[in-house]
Amino acid sequence: MTLTESLVSSFILVALTTQTGRLFGDSMQALGKSRARDTVNAAIHRDLEDVRQTVALWKADSSMTTNGQLAYTPDAGQCENATLGTALLNEQSNNLNTISNLDLSQSPTPLQGLSVIRTISTANANNTLIQVNYSTTGSSTIKIQHSTTLSIPAQSWCPT
Repeated sequence: MTLTESLVSSFILVALTTQTGRLFGDSMQALGKSRARDTVNAAIHRDLEDVRQTVALWKADSSMTTNGQLAYTPDAGQCENATLGTALLNEQSNNLNTISNLDLSQSPTPLQGLSVIRTISTANANNTLIQVNYSTTGSSTIKIQHSTTLSIPAQSWCPT
């Protein structure tokens, strides 16, 4: 083998080693991001379940009927004006802050600088539905947009 052939093969070996190292580094970074994304999604779903529970029990009659079915006692005026969602957000303002940050401090995966904001409002042009949005801040390394609409069970008990 000549000196030129040795240099060419050494160059190829160095290039392959560099690419392998870069691929390994990129894979580890992607794995870290996927763990962080899974942790954030789990926190969002836990929080959304708490919101859903609050919405589901709002205006529930504490005295169950004889067959055990949950009954609701919505305000007739709110039913007539189709403002149950607005009333729910006003009455439950301590439990359902319109804008709040999700608590990610107990997450098993370190989430440096990651902040998830939850906004709750009535759905556009429908004050009987609750719109819940989750999003990461602009500086976050992980971008998340999650939105859902909840109907209020008490609405089914409005007088017709």
